[in-house]
Amino acid sequence: MTRLIAGLLALAGLLISLPASTAVLTSATEDVEFSCTGTCTPVPAGSGNPFRTAWSRTADSVAGFAADPPTNRILTDTWAGQSALYLHFQFCNTNGGCGANGATNATTNNTQFVRFIDDAGNAAIILRGTGTAGQFRVESRTSGGSFSTLVTCSSVIDNALTQVDIFLDFSAAGSVIVYKNSASACTYSGDTTNGDGATTITRVELGGTSTSFFGAFSEVIAATTDTRAMNYLTIEPGASGNATQWTGANPCTAILNAVVKNDATFVQSGTNDQLEQCTVKFGNGNAGLPAGTYRVETFKMTGRLLRGATGPQTFNFVTRTASTDYTNTDTALTTSFANYTYYQTTNPNTTNLWDPTDFSAAGFNIGLKSRP
Repeated sequence: MTRLIAGLLALAGLLISLPASTAVLTSATEDVEFSCTGTCTPVPAGSGNPFRTAWSRTADSVAGFAADPPTNRILTDTWAGQSALYLHFQFCNTNGGCGANGATNATTNNTQFVRFIDDAGNAAIILRGTGTAGQFRVESRTSGGSFSTLVTCSSVIDNALTQVDIFLDFSAAGSVIVYKNSASACTYSGDTTNGDGATTITRVELGGTSTSFFGAFSEVIAATTDTRAMNYLTIEPGASGNATQWTGANPCTAILNAVVKNDATFVQSGTNDQLEQCTVKFGNGNAGLPAGTYRVETFKMTGRLLRGATGPQTFNFVTRTASTDYTNTDTALTTSFANYTYYQTTNPNTTNLWDPTDFSAAGFNIGLKSRP
């Protein structure tokens, strides 16, 4: 077990102004939450901070490629197919940092920035660079690799950290809206399908916008309702918690909260029903939540684990709140390291929606339990 992190997906604003419910399809900001084709590089704090440091402790970055598909790309989890969805992320085209003198809005012609993957496994809708700074084409793509431009967006990214949201209605009478910092950058109405017969989108792939720089992605969220007010907060292990029965060097402070996954260093348990629990801290080591009023949409835990030939073969994620341990169902492990995820939409102690104060309450822990 090399990594354990948790994430808090929250909406900012007055509680009464928000929709009643959001179906979160996926959320991610670190390498252990994504998959990668080719080379993807975490960019932790102190390396130019191409992310919001009050919310994240790292971003995942990838070089730009004009190949189809790109040589390097970041892959989200797969979700149940959706014909309409929103995608949200914070993005910096980093030139050694973000902001003044550290970011660029350069694009290279045909670099594939965002790829919406349909239920047949085809990249059906793609944002591709035009070669003009900040500009992208929204294109439909057939499974045979034929592109059709739907709309050109004159300005999508800035020379700074940029929030991008994309709404896609994948249908014959569909639409695409691309937002930059919550304001509409371009709109298309019409057939967004590619003629191959696919009807839904099941995941997203992300790539750099320029072959000369790295694109850094953080706070990636896919949901069935408007994502423009959404934020994704990283919660990381802080110190030893209520029970620390697994073995390894300083598991809560040195291994479970490492920013870059390292499968050569791990904590382990050879006994069923042992707990490893940690207290938590927020964002980039912050003591609490960022200032503001939020409603929590979901709480997520992510771990990277494997099993041996003997001993525990499954595990539980553990949430400790109000002096009680709550676990998910037994999850089977493979003999190679893999990423595992568990979403909780309600507080298991109260059965109510999570409240932001639940995570800073005394005794709140996250962790793992070894199982037969």
